[in-house]
Amino acid sequence: MRLVNCLGAFFTCKTLVVLKIHGKFVFNVPHYVCLPNLKTLGLNSLIYLDDELMRKFLSGCPALDAPNLEYLDFCDSVSDYICVGGMPSVVEDRVDINKSFEEGDWREHADYGNLASGLLRSISNVRRLSITGYTLRCLSCCNPNLPTFRNLIYLELGFDPFNGPVLLLDFLQSSPKLEVLVFPKGLMVLGERMYVVSRDIFFEYHWSPPERVPECLLLSLETIEIHRFCGDEKEELDLVKYLLKNGMVLEKMTILCHYWFGGDNSFSFKDELENYPRGSTNCNFTLCIPYLVPISSSSSS
Repeated sequence: MRLVNCLGAFFTCKTLVVLKIHGKFVFNVPHYVCLPNLKTLGLNSLIYLDDELMRKFLSGCPALDAPNLEYLDFCDSVSDYICVGGMPSVVEDRVDINKSFEEGDWREHADYGNLASGLLRSISNVRRLSITGYTLRCLSCCNPNLPTFRNLIYLELGFDPFNGPVLLLDFLQSSPKLEVLVFPKGLMVLGERMYVVSRDIFFEYHWSPPERVPECLLLSLETIEIHRFCGDEKEELDLVKYLLKNGMVLEKMTILCHYWFGGDNSFSFKDELENYPRGSTNCNFTLCIPYLVPISSSSSS
């Protein structure tokens, strides 16, 4: 009885501003919820009995109603269905959707991809957006029908190891005011190499430049940052060259190389990229190459 009363008081706390719950247990709420000042909510790895429970919970949190929501971090790998209404006030969003299906079940892949693209359409006013490679893999199973992100100035894009940069141009074409483009995981998924016997089949895609250069490359994109760059795949180099050549207002491109594939010829692409023609005469090109420093085994006297 004391526990029930305690939980009841918790879910009617008028001064609660931040609530973060983590744990693999059933999340249940009392009949009446009133958290009028709750502005930050984090729910991780919880078990939900049904969708109605979350509706009931959120209805008691007026500061989190969708029209007022400003930041969303959506991570999901188990849901069968995604239904999100319009969220016009969201200015920053991270989307990580990693739904597994039985091999060959492309209809379910496509249906879920359409749900994921619906989520993106609901946040079309976003200014900062992070999309993981798993999300791109999901979206590439359908015609994503991306909205026009008219306010988007910062984009972090993962890379789909199976479909490559096929959706990169879609996002660039849909982001006419984009100023910063970041590839935090590089232009290839390094971890998947260990499962591939032949290097020739690691990159199953081929980079093909579009007929029309995206508007953001011509008018607004000023910064490009690429992490975990290897430089030993033609498609990887071709994509960088395309961005350098067509970034007409590009001010800064930074490439941080990965040292995993070290060797005498690992960075033979260095001179090629540094001397490649650039669309912007003001572009500052930086190639950061890490060098491993051997650790001495001798002890100091």
